[in-house]
Amino acid sequence: MENFISWIGDLGFKCKNNKHEFILDVIKEKEGQDLGPSPKEALLSSIASCSGMDVVAILKKMRDLPEIFSVEINFKTNKSHPVYFTEIHLHYKLEGKTQPKSALKAVQASLTKYCGVSYMISKVVKISYTVTLNHKEIGKGEANFIDPID
Repeated sequence: MENFISWIGDLGFKCKNNKHEFILDVIKEKEGQDLGPSPKEALLSSIASCSGMDVVAILKKMRDLPEIFSVEINFKTNKSHPVYFTEIHLHYKLEGKTQPKSALKAVQASLTKYCGVSYMISKVVKISYTVTLNHKEIGKGEANFIDPID
């Protein structure tokens, strides 16, 4: 896997992963150019999209896909340097005819077995979640992975 970064000035970096390129930066108030998300913002998006991909794949196998699906990410950080996440909360929002049991099973499977990004981060930060279907809460919990046996 090809993966490297190159400095583009101020605090910005062009990232190349295989054939994909993107920019990580910070806002102008932090001496960046605001050309892309910050590394921490990208990490949050990676957690949510990794888990979201699991949820979609599982629901697709169940033939119970939602019409609309999103994950809202909330977090808390400490106050001093190094600034890091102390809590992460994922709010899975599904709309459509998906069955509540299917939605919960898919999210729980992602956050107990499949999502490698959430697994790694859950070792140092509590990850909690809420699942809503058609604007009604149907479940909540915490990421709870069992360490794989290699």
